[in-house]
Amino acid sequence: MLARDGELELTAAWPPEDTLDAAAMTAARWAFSHVEPAGTGTNTLPIIPWFFVPLRIGERTLGVVGVARTRTRRRSIRRRGRCSMPMSEQAASAVDRASLTREMVSARSAAEAERVRKHVARIDLA
Repeated sequence: MLARDGELELTAAWPPEDTLDAAAMTAARWAFSHVEPAGTGTNTLPIIPWFFVPLRIGERTLGVVGVARTRTRRRSIRRRGRCSMPMSEQAASAVDRASLTREMVSARSAAEAERVRKHVARIDLA
């Protein structure tokens, strides 16, 4: 889940049709706003069958990663937390790089459009 205009938005899920109920969204928002894990196995909303970890890059929180608790996934939360933190750091770096790339492409496109506009204006004046 990534932050868009201050709100968390589900941007990727597996399986793709996966959704979050209101309780899971509450845990995700809490993890995002408090920059701490929330959900199953934590002291915050432990009855939620999801484990949410903030996606951070530097001092910025980009969103959260959530892992659903299932019958086949019964590893201890300590082990899951140790694995989830490096994963969330790598995911945050990838999201940040993708965002910076989008911004760079947008800036280049705007600069090229301005260059073409100025060129056309010179031709029109001639």
